[in-house]
Amino acid sequence: MANFNLKIVTPDKEIFNNKCLKTIVRTEHGDIGILPGHVNYLSMIDIGFIKIFLINGDTEIIAVSNGIINVGFEETVIMVFTGESKKDIDISRAKNAIKKAEKIISSSNKNSDILMAELKLKRALNRVDIYNK
Repeated sequence: MANFNLKIVTPDKEIFNNKCLKTIVRTEHGDIGILPGHVNYLSMIDIGFIKIFLINGDTEIIAVSNGIINVGFEETVIMVFTGESKKDIDISRAKNAIKKAEKIISSSNKNSDILMAELKLKRALNRVDIYNK
């Protein structure tokens, strides 16, 4: 069966580097499916998920923050600021991050604090959503 190499990296680590059959990524233009032989493609990635269809038939879901995807003929490289496999998500930490961000949003008068808290809230909600899938 046709496959391609998928590499997912953050500034700190390599999250995934293996062959897969297909992957679905949330880009700034919506969800996109990547199959072997996909046309070259470059796009920004929003806070969301990457769903990987492995050669053995399993799937893996990774919660990610913003980044870019670069699709080549034989390899797709995804670079994100943060990424966590569903199995590695610390749900209590994510829920605490939600509470903390909501508290800052409701109590701060500084626009920059509110904007940062809204971004943290979006990332934490995404992690909880991925954990519950």
